Amino acid sequence: MDNKERLKELKVLQITDKNERTTFGKHELLMSWVDNVAPLLKYSNEHYTLFMDAASKVSVPRRVSSRTAIPCLNIMKSVVNRAIIELENNIESPTKPATSDKTTNPPDAKAPHGKSKKSISLINIAEGVIIGALMLCIGWILFHYFNLRI
Repeated sequence: MDNKERLKELKVLQITDKNERTTFGKHELLMSWVDNVAPLLKYSNEHYTLFMDAASKVSVPRRVSSRTAIPCLNIMKSVVNRAIIELENNIESPTKPATSDKTTNPPDAKAPHGKSKKSISLINIAEGVIIGALMLCIGWILFHYFNLRI
């Protein structure tokens, strides 16, 4: 399924003020809606996981109070709306080619090996100097007052 088809189906299943009562009115209708929407969100692990986590909390009808159900339903609606916006943006403007402009890469971007790049600043250098000086002072105190040789 391509993104245009996925977008079209998500728009059909999107919850609006007009169809909210009919979709969420009965538990069977809600679960049917979840079953129809979930496969459409599998293109994005983040959307699918958020949606299914919220859906799992309302899946058992007798255990769900309105205090639990309403936030979960809002999360599910929000995930669908975000997916629609994301798909619309991807269809209208496909991903742009990467540029070599240095302003696009922040200094703390992820390094290829998975660790964050760390920038060294004057504050880091000052901290190192202060810690080193304190260690020398502690060593001197131990040597002169306690006759401990390190």
